[in-house]
Amino acid sequence: MVSHARFISLRTRLTASLVLLLAVMLGVLAYVLDRQNVRLVRQQTQAREELFARNVQQSINQVLFAGKYQAQAYLETLAEGAKDICYVRIIERATGRVIASTDPAEVGRRFEDPVTRRALATLDRDGLLLQDVTDEHGRRCNDLALPYVRGYLKQAEGIIRVGISQETEQRQIAQVRFLTLSLILLFLALGTILAITLGYQLTFKLKQLVRATHRFGAGQYDAKVAVPADPRDELELLGLAFNQMAARLRASAENLEGQVRERTEELARLNQDLRASYEKLQELDKLKSTFVSAVSHDLRTPLTSIKGYAEFLEDEVGGPLSPHQMEFVLQIERGAERLENLVDDLLDFARIEAGTFSLRLVKADLASEIRELTESLRPQLQEAHLDIRLQLPADPLLVRMDPERISRVLMNLLNNAIKFTPAGGWIRVQACDEGEAVRCEVTDSGPGIAFDDLPKLFQRFSQLPFGMHKGGTGLGLSISKSIIEAHGGTIGVTSEQGVGSTFWFTLAKEPPNVSQGDGAPGI
Repeated sequence: MVSHARFISLRTRLTASLVLLLAVMLGVLAYVLDRQNVRLVRQQTQAREELFARNVQQSINQVLFAGKYQAQAYLETLAEGAKDICYVRIIERATGRVIASTDPAEVGRRFEDPVTRRALATLDRDGLLLQDVTDEHGRRCNDLALPYVRGYLKQAEGIIRVGISQETEQRQIAQVRFLTLSLILLFLALGTILAITLGYQLTFKLKQLVRATHRFGAGQYDAKVAVPADPRDELELLGLAFNQMAARLRASAENLEGQVRERTEELARLNQDLRASYEKLQELDKLKSTFVSAVSHDLRTPLTSIKGYAEFLEDEVGGPLSPHQMEFVLQIERGAERLENLVDDLLDFARIEAGTFSLRLVKADLASEIRELTESLRPQLQEAHLDIRLQLPADPLLVRMDPERISRVLMNLLNNAIKFTPAGGWIRVQACDEGEAVRCEVTDSGPGIAFDDLPKLFQRFSQLPFGMHKGGTGLGLSISKSIIEAHGGTIGVTSEQGVGSTFWFTLAKEPPNVSQGDGAPGI
C-alpha cells in the first residue's frame, strides 16, 4: 500500500529537478549580467561626468580671467540649469577657502576634509580625481576634482570640485536590473512550462504501465499497456515486456484455477467420505460407551458376591483354613479388588462420556485421606519391597472435595508408582498449602518417562510401550485428569529417565460452581 504522506511522483520530481536546475542557471546568468550591466552603466556615467567636469573646468578657467564675481555668477547660472549637480566649488590652494560655489553661503568657507585634502594633493598632476562622497544634505554624489589655472602662466592655483548626484546612475542601474529580472523570470516561466511538458511526455507511458500493474495486481489479468508493435524507446520496450509477462501469468493463473477447481472437487468428495466415516465412528463410539456401561453394571453384581464370599472364607465362617488356603483367599480378594477398580474405571469413563459424572463435595482433610490410603496400601508396598515416605503438614489441609473421587486419583497415582518402581525403591507422597489451593505430589524412584511420551500419559486408553506387560486399561490417568479438573484444579507430571517421576495435582480450596449430583456440587 502506497503511503501518500511520503509519495512523490516521478513526474513531479523530474519537473522539480529541471526547474531547479534552470533556476540555478538563470540565477548565475542574472548575477553575471547584473555585474556587467552595472559596470557598463558606471563606465558610461563616469565618462559623461568627466566630460561635463572638463567643460566646467574650461569655462571656469576662462571666466576667472574676468574675476571671482564673474565665476560666482557662472556657477549660480550653472546650478539653475543642471538638476543633477550637487555642488561646484572653486577652492583656492593657498588658503583652502572657497572663492566661488553654486551655494553662495559656502564662499569664504575653509574646507579641510579628507576629500579636499586628497584633491589638493593631486593638484600638480593635472588629472581628475573621482571620489564617492555624501554631501551635507545626505545625497550620494560622485566628486570630481580638477585643477584650475589663472594668469598668463596658467599655473594651478586651486581645485574645482564638481559633485554630481548618483540618483540618475542608480535609476539607470535599477532599470537595467528590472529588465534583467523580467527577462530571467520570463525565461524561468517558459522553462517551467517546457519542463512540465517534458516531464509529462517522459512519464505518460510509465504511468500507463503503473496503472496496468495496479489493475493486474487487483486481479484484472487482462490488463495491458498500449504499445506499438515496433517499440521506439525503452519505456515502450518495458510496456511490451509487461504485456508478455502478463500473458504468461494469465495463462499460469488459468492453469492454477483449473487445478484448484479439480482439487476443490476432490476435497469436497473426501470431506463427504470423511463426514460419513466420522458419523460411523461416532456411532461406534456410542455403542462402545453403551457396551462398557452395560458390561460394567453386569460385572458389579457377581463381583460383589465374589468379594463377599471371599471375606466369609477369610473370616473362617465355613470352618478353619490352612495357611495355604488362606493365601488363596487373599489372592482372590486382591484380584477382586483389582477387578472392582477396573469396573469403577469403566463406569466412570462411561459417565464422563455420557456427561453424567458428578461429585459430592464436602469439606475434608486431604492429609488425613493420604494417611489412610497409604496405610491401606502397606501390604502391597511390603510385598513389592518398596519404602513409602510421607511429608505432610501437622495442620489439616482442609479442601472442599469429593473424598471418594480424590481417593481414586491418589489410588491411581500410587498404584502406578508401585507398578513401575523396582524392588528396593521408594515412593514419596507430600502435600502442602499454597494459599488458595493445596498441592499434592507422588514421587517414585522408578525408571522415569521419556520427554516425548509425557503428553500421551493423560490420553484415554494410552499406555507406554514399557508398561504394556504391566496390565491396565489406560484409563486411570485420563479419569484422574477429569476428576481433578472437575474440582477446578490442575494435574501434571515431571520426569527424568533413570531418576524417577513426579505426578502432581492441585485442588482449589473453594472450587468454582459445577454441576451437582444428589444435592452436592459435582461436574
